[in-house]
Amino acid sequence: MKIAVIRRECGNSWGGAERYCAQIIRTMTQFGHEVTLIARKQEGCNQGVDFIPIRYKARGSVLKNYLFAAKASQVLRGAEFDVAYGLSRVQPVDVCRISDPLHAVWIDSRYRGSLARFLVALSLRHRLLLSLEKKIVSDPEVKIVCNSKLVASQIEQFYGLPQSSARLNVIYNGVDREQFNPAVSKVGKQLRQRLGLENKTILLFVGAAPKRKGFETLVKAMSTLKNNEVYLLAVGLTKKQVSFQLPDNVDERLLFLGWVNNPEIYYGAADLLVLPSRSDPFANVCLEAMACGTPVVTTTAAGSSEIIESGQTGFVMKDPQCHHELSERLEEYLNLSESKRISMGEQAAHKASQYTWENHGKMLFKVFGEVVAEKT
Repeated sequence: MKIAVIRRECGNSWGGAERYCAQIIRTMTQFGHEVTLIARKQEGCNQGVDFIPIRYKARGSVLKNYLFAAKASQVLRGAEFDVAYGLSRVQPVDVCRISDPLHAVWIDSRYRGSLARFLVALSLRHRLLLSLEKKIVSDPEVKIVCNSKLVASQIEQFYGLPQSSARLNVIYNGVDREQFNPAVSKVGKQLRQRLGLENKTILLFVGAAPKRKGFETLVKAMSTLKNNEVYLLAVGLTKKQVSFQLPDNVDERLLFLGWVNNPEIYYGAADLLVLPSRSDPFANVCLEAMACGTPVVTTTAAGSSEIIESGQTGFVMKDPQCHHELSERLEEYLNLSESKRISMGEQAAHKASQYTWENHGKMLFKVFGEVVAEKT
């Protein structure tokens, strides 16, 4: 098949959706498909993959979003592909993957008051993003790929497309087992030694959006723990990004590590990944941590909670903003025997091994095949 993949940025130096873009292109080429990337920026694109750059000069998110959507649309209308796979809110595409938080959900969770809603209605940025989102979901010719059941339910709630619709397909992410596997615990131990935390319990937070990912909830929960030998590593964050006052009893046990290129080492060093997200379609970091044998604590507001068996491969909390509930889950883990902790990590790695990029690709290409069949 001749497949176009559309995303504003593609590569491992950006967020989860951009890394997914790079990964799915690798998977497509491994399956023998002819791939064209339509993007503004890309890094490390495979040999044999065509790249159509979208060029524009703009300041501000409104103009950037508009120009990318408009220029990518021009390219798509002037080219012939068997399948156009949109990873950004662009038309015309045959299949659109919803992996960024739905903008309608983001607005609903952030702007609750009547005045705030009125101002949102006046905002050019919000109106543009909602318009792009609505057009795609409302187009009966576009098949939609969701990376969790949570996203499918949100689409039904905000746009009225039933979860039972043949247009909706839930396909969970895969994980690179060569990069993320239990063997990373060896280099993880070396990192513990360098940090002087050999005999400490290490909690790990990975994310660049502290508010949406629930970093403050985690800090509050940590401040109430009885065990003062628990340390927190924050990957993807710097102290400047934190807008609240850190409690003294946490500040002295918290290390901000910023962006890293080798997250697997930190998964291997940690006892537990903690991501109390307020809104998260599917956090790849949860699957990556599990693949490394690190149990995960997250929330029902995160799609990745759907692959976690609470008490077996990690813990799932119901209220993302309740630090007391998170504290209880952390205490529950800390009270486990060493053998139970090891077992939980082994079960997490086994569960993650079921989510491969090969399986993801097979399910995705089945959707693509349906598109091609409907065109002929």
